[in-house]
Amino acid sequence: TERLRDLATYIVRFGDNFDDLSQLTNVRMTAVDALGFTADVVSCDDSSHCVCVQERLEWPLGLCYDAGDVINALKYLS
Repeated sequence: TERLRDLATYIVRFGDNFDDLSQLTNVRMTAVDALGFTADVVSCDDSSHCVCVQERLEWPLGLCYDAGDVINALKYLS
């Protein structure tokens, strides 16, 4: 979906493990807190060997103090 693509793009731009969207097979946000979020990122090669890497990223707009801040931060990712 479009939201997953936005999340994947953010991970490629600001994460430490991937340089291109084509490297990502699946992305799922697995934890959220005031400082940022953790995403499980699955990457598979052409021979179907896959690895899951956890990426920890900060929110793009700073700390999130409540659910409204998190929603705004997620909107900013798109």
